[in-house]
Amino acid sequence: MPETFPAPPELYAEVAVPAAVTQTYTYRIPAAYHAMAGPGCRVVVPFGRQTLIGYVVAIHEQLPAALAAKPAGQPSAVKDIADWIDETPVINDEILKLTQWVADYYYAPWGETLKVALPPGLDVRLEDWIELTEDGRRAVQAGSVSPRTRNGRLLAWLVEVGGAVRLDDLPPDRFGKNPRQVARELEHLGLVSLTTRTGEATVRLKRRLVVRRIERPADQPERPLSPAQARVLAYLDETPTALVSELVAEAEVSPAVLRQMAKKGLVEIVPETIRRNPLAHLAPLPAEPAPELTPEQRQACEAVLAAHDSGRFRTFLLHGVTGSGKTEVYLAAISAVLQRGGSALMLVPEIGLTPLLARRLIQRFGSLVALLHSSLSPGERVDEWERIRSGDARVVIGTRSAVFAPLVNLRLIVVDEEHDTSYKQSESVPHYHGRDIAILRASRLNCPVILGSATPAIETFQHTVVGKYTRLELPQRIGNRSLPEVTLVDMREVFKRHREPRFISDELQTAIAETCSQGEQVMVLLNRRGFASCWLCRACGFVMGCPYCSVTLTYHRTDHYLACHYCGYTTPPPGRCPECQGEGIAYVGEGTEQLEARLRELFPTLAIARLDRDTTRRRGAFERIFNDFASGSLNILVGTQMIAKGHDFPNVTLVGVVSVDAGLMMPDFRAPERTFQLIAQVAGRAGRGDRPGRVIVQTYRPEHYALATGCQQDYRAFFEQELIQRQAAYYPPFCVLATVIIRHERELEGQALGEKVAELLRAAIPQAASADAPLRVLGPAPAPLARLRGEYRFQILLKGRQRMQIRHALGHMLPALTDTERRHVFIEIDPIDLM
Repeated sequence: MPETFPAPPELYAEVAVPAAVTQTYTYRIPAAYHAMAGPGCRVVVPFGRQTLIGYVVAIHEQLPAALAAKPAGQPSAVKDIADWIDETPVINDEILKLTQWVADYYYAPWGETLKVALPPGLDVRLEDWIELTEDGRRAVQAGSVSPRTRNGRLLAWLVEVGGAVRLDDLPPDRFGKNPRQVARELEHLGLVSLTTRTGEATVRLKRRLVVRRIERPADQPERPLSPAQARVLAYLDETPTALVSELVAEAEVSPAVLRQMAKKGLVEIVPETIRRNPLAHLAPLPAEPAPELTPEQRQACEAVLAAHDSGRFRTFLLHGVTGSGKTEVYLAAISAVLQRGGSALMLVPEIGLTPLLARRLIQRFGSLVALLHSSLSPGERVDEWERIRSGDARVVIGTRSAVFAPLVNLRLIVVDEEHDTSYKQSESVPHYHGRDIAILRASRLNCPVILGSATPAIETFQHTVVGKYTRLELPQRIGNRSLPEVTLVDMREVFKRHREPRFISDELQTAIAETCSQGEQVMVLLNRRGFASCWLCRACGFVMGCPYCSVTLTYHRTDHYLACHYCGYTTPPPGRCPECQGEGIAYVGEGTEQLEARLRELFPTLAIARLDRDTTRRRGAFERIFNDFASGSLNILVGTQMIAKGHDFPNVTLVGVVSVDAGLMMPDFRAPERTFQLIAQVAGRAGRGDRPGRVIVQTYRPEHYALATGCQQDYRAFFEQELIQRQAAYYPPFCVLATVIIRHERELEGQALGEKVAELLRAAIPQAASADAPLRVLGPAPAPLARLRGEYRFQILLKGRQRMQIRHALGHMLPALTDTERRHVFIEIDPIDLM
């Protein structure tokens, strides 16, 4: 009797897919993949008419009850996993749980959140293939399909190439303009099959050939060596492992000599994986001993380490004036955590800050440091991520998405410039806030988190007032250097003086000349790039606007084009007005490009450079400009807010701020806060050396409290005044916010959907609100940016005392929408930008 074996047990995977869905899906795991089945792996799954790469979040030995209860005789709704990509998980359990919370809190698909947590270079390509079926082969052999038709030509060509080929490789000139349509017709006839296969990874390991000497066994006689072979071994005595190219050049031999030596067992030639180092192009800083901490710095560091050593989660706000040495507190705390066997994560807001701070960390911690941000090449990001996951890198510095770095034994998180809006992902799903996720992650790991800022977010400082966070103060600059003297220049008086508007006031122009004549440097900030923000016809008033967004086009004179800074649309500026054919063209509204040009006219003998997104597109441009300025080869640096944060130039004694009112007049309740932060931060760049600094701020509204307190560097006074405004208008920290944005290609349909959504939200108010904790639903109204990237936008604002009120209202609204309506509805929790 033949031996029988029990059928292998069934296994099922719960998979999160990167699609606009909030649920996970169950798939059957084929027996071939059972050995590698585990949460955190990527798989290829059928999803409707698509094939997607999903993420396994759980493994089950039984079907969920809802799927298992399918009536007998009906086909199973459970599909098989098509391919298993990872032999070992790429996402650990901690990151799985963290991303699940993020997806739930921010109303984002879990699959999309997991995708954000992985480096893009880890992606695997999915390829569509076309393959002849047996019926197709027989049809070609029998000549039943005419070779003169597109279908016949494609079938005959498939036979020539072996029966299967990628759809992307079909030559369009042979099978019409749409060969994929021909392929679908043949699939419908059963003559070909269309499948999706897993292709190669987007990024491959970078390898190079190296030569290593093989030690001769003691009992093996020495072989005579040729002069060339002797030179090779002599070189390898000094350098045990050498690149093939390096050895060929240094030993003056041919590659053939190395191959012969490998055959004789004298050397081995092997491939070696090499790290793509994102900082290789930067000169390392010279090694220096850590400076002695001031009493205030030491006290702050000891408080953080006390929380660490007790294994307690605690959120610290390190509130220090600009130049007070917050970074040194970070480094000292990280150093102590490393000595205790832990690892550390440091978040920074701007990509531009990352290389500069990374060099300081490498100076202190060497090869333990890894870098993560979006300006790295895909290969560099994968290599750094692998070093982090393996534990080779124990200190990570990066921007927002680095909050998901898979650090081993993470014991300290630092969020530098915690107030910065760059920490919020507003452009795409998930709309998470890096600072808030850092705090959540620290709470789950029972470790401290440091939030550092000279100008904390209002909500953050309020948390210290009520005792939720612990405030650590650094009230003095290092060396007791004085804060810069800040002067407000009333541009209304400048207008009266000259009877015309002036871009640069007399006061700022004179100060620049005096400063540079003394061998000192100047920074001038204008937070708007381009040459002019508006193309205007003087004759009829026509303004060139973006055809896809409700904004004017910005003129860039260097490359002579008009551009939308929201959707990227560009066009050459017309020579005549499209409306009236007039030639009276004006460029209105100054940008950094125009500011640079004007300063060059005023100071033709000075070296001037500009730092904004336009000048830093090429890799290394940011570092090159900053290194030139730091070395003293530049007199004046013009830029956007990129120059306002975290930089230390001891020779800068003057900072000018041009057109500060533009930010103050934005239709957003946080406009005063951002204006205060900008002034205080950029003012902090002056007087960081031995000489005192000064700041000149040009404004048409010198009486505004954000400007007055900003000039005095008085955060507490600003905070108290801003709280009064926030409480009167019922804004954070006195409530929590959520926005619902309706985006639609057709304006009337978008407006109607917005009204339906608002009605559903208001219907939930009686259950979600109480007399002492109201829930307010405002809108729908056209968003301040009423049209963006070709879509009309309607905004609904929710204000609640408690987050559960907002979640209840959203939970009532979302199920009442159809799938089609849901595709036009976008939710943002805790928005920081109401534009």
